[in-house]
Amino acid sequence: MGFLDNLIANSLGGSSFFNAPKKLYKFEKIKQLTHETIKKNPNIKLIDMGVGEPDKMADELICDVLNNECRKPENRYYADNGIEEFQEAVCRYLNNVYGIENLTISNVMHGIGSKSILAMIPICFINPGDICIMPSPAYPTLGTYTKLLGGEIYNIPLCKENNFYMDLNSIPNDILKRAKMIYVNYPNNPTGQVATYEFYKDIVDFAKKNNILVVSD
Repeated sequence: MGFLDNLIANSLGGSSFFNAPKKLYKFEKIKQLTHETIKKNPNIKLIDMGVGEPDKMADELICDVLNNECRKPENRYYADNGIEEFQEAVCRYLNNVYGIENLTISNVMHGIGSKSILAMIPICFINPGDICIMPSPAYPTLGTYTKLLGGEIYNIPLCKENNFYMDLNSIPNDILKRAKMIYVNYPNNPTGQVATYEFYKDIVDFAKKNNILVVSD
């Protein structure tokens, strides 16, 4: 692998990439532990906190619709940013449900899932030395890509004492000066907490005051 050794990006470890101790991806580790626990304790009901994966067959009606749709010529082309009907429906939904007006299809970008979207956002904004503020625990993708780009993560623990909300007042000033993004996730995974209007108002006021981008998952 000598040729590739000198081509690996520094953000991945450079020439030492292939020789560095390999870290097991956290969700793969959770999956392995889950399988081992189930095998050793078959009668215990286990709450799986790993990646959500299908564990049942799709309904026959869904399979029939997919089967029919995949045979239509109009569905055999790329739609890199989603079809206009979908984008228009998103604008109507956000207006009807959340009262967000004046949206157009140019404000809507689809993705194949939250993971890919959360991965792309840091690529657009994070420079080396920038900080992304995240709750802990949290879905790690945003943080993983932030670190890959040379940024840093500042974690705010989600504690019972704060009713599983982020304590914005606990963030030091030196962190705020370098913070570029803050990630919020409600209804929260894994605590199940639901955000209030007051919480979101505080987040928006906080972001405006400190010139920080809010990523709401």
